[in-house]
Amino acid sequence: MEQAESYVPDAADASAIPAQVTLPMSIGMRLCVRGLKTRLGRSAITLLGVALGTAFLMTVVGGALIESAMAGHLQADRELDRRAALLRAQIGRLGEKKLIVLARDASLEETAFVEALVDEHDAEVSVFIGGTLRVEGADRVDRIDDDAAALIGLGDYGPLIRTASVQADGPLLCVFDAAPLDGPDFAALRDAARHFSLSMHPDEIARVRQQEAEARYRTIWIVGAALLIMTVCITNAMLMSVTERVRELGTMKCLGALSSFVVKLFLIESALIGVGGAVAGAIAGTLSALAGYVYLYGWLVVLTSMDYGLMLLSGVGCVIVGIALTTLAGIYPARIASKMIPAAALTSHV
Repeated sequence: MEQAESYVPDAADASAIPAQVTLPMSIGMRLCVRGLKTRLGRSAITLLGVALGTAFLMTVVGGALIESAMAGHLQADRELDRRAALLRAQIGRLGEKKLIVLARDASLEETAFVEALVDEHDAEVSVFIGGTLRVEGADRVDRIDDDAAALIGLGDYGPLIRTASVQADGPLLCVFDAAPLDGPDFAALRDAARHFSLSMHPDEIARVRQQEAEARYRTIWIVGAALLIMTVCITNAMLMSVTERVRELGTMKCLGALSSFVVKLFLIESALIGVGGAVAGAIAGTLSALAGYVYLYGWLVVLTSMDYGLMLLSGVGCVIVGIALTTLAGIYPARIASKMIPAAALTSHV
């Protein structure tokens, strides 16, 4: 029996084989848009996941930028809270307590402290006459009442002590970062007074810095975990899309679609979802960060402190991160779809 000779095509036969048609990306784009419209519910949920992840990232980044821009204002607020805490430690709760302020040439910070006592702590504040301090909501008095919870010395308060004839057995005298009273006549009052230094101890500074570092690391960990969860959810959604489109993908490959075209199809679909979700999330995150600080400090303070250029760059960066993670999440489902065998796909009943 004669052996069949193997067929080896010659050069003429090889040249007769036509080149496989490669579909243009415009067709791929139309297929992706049609697919997103067909699976609108699943696409909307996936897009919402991208938007939430990007919004969370932008809220954290935008909040950090606003806080950095408002560092001076926040530091002033912390100093006011610290003064109030020192005073509260001596006389208890400040609400409805009667306080008399002895102040001459008070600084802006000291004036803000007295205003905070009136507005935020609901203290009954009076200003002794002879000083230059003017605070809305604070009465002016010409004598020291014995029922006052404390006297507060600010600025050059020494002459007012003499004018008011303050005694050691009277209301407690509290002095913040001011020079002590000179002269033997005030020895007893000087010993009875409470002198508070607003300079932070090195141990306190180290503790504050450690707390800030821990908060920063915790924020980074939470943001990283949120973005990882977002990526996994997008990958799962794209895998579900592959499962739903088994017969469609099999038909496309039978009609000549290359595996590379299928990969590009899924990557384009992921990128479209990423663009829509990331842009919406960046806008929502910016508004969320602004709303939080505006609620605490008011429109004027926040809007005049912001660095708009840096905020815009941060928004663009968050959009890029959202698109990149969404596209990255679509790589594995795209490879699964490209390796699908057409005959098996057409006989699938999924």
